[in-house]
Amino acid sequence: MGPVKSGRDQELFPFLKSEMTDMNSHTNFFINKRVLGQRALSVLLLVFLFFSSSFAADKEAIGQRLVGVYILKGATPMSTSTYSGNVVIQKAGDTYKLIWNVGGIGYIGTGILTDDVLSVIYSDSGSKGYGIAAYKISDKGDSLTGQWTTYNGEQLGTEVMTKTKGENVKSVSPEKPGAFEL
Repeated sequence: MGPVKSGRDQELFPFLKSEMTDMNSHTNFFINKRVLGQRALSVLLLVFLFFSSSFAADKEAIGQRLVGVYILKGATPMSTSTYSGNVVIQKAGDTYKLIWNVGGIGYIGTGILTDDVLSVIYSDSGSKGYGIAAYKISDKGDSLTGQWTTYNGEQLGTEVMTKTKGENVKSVSPEKPGAFEL
């Protein structure tokens, strides 16, 4: 049966009029649902963009707060011995350069920031030993608490870095990691 073409057809077949009305209301319902869905998607997209840009801004702010000089206290794996020293963190493009001075021994590392965790690969000044470390950044950004291990290590050492007031480093020697002046 074709569409209702005239008022006379509607008089002869009154049930078609109600079906046509029902079809129009269903069509309007689906059109309205589609428009609402598009509006909801637009709102969700705006919310996502707002939060992702604020997360990017937060990451940048955390990254800027990381740069500086830290006092280091740590414990070696499987031992009761502790150590202390200094660490310099510098921004290097999208990564971070870390330079440790622990008891006159230098270490150098490269780190990446993911949320509030700084993950680092490091090596001693003679490149004879290397390992990995992960540091959780405090909410204030003034300290880092982490764990580390050497290559092929089976135990974890711990470290706490606390930022000092002396934010500036006078000199850093890339050839001699750990050789820096505050």
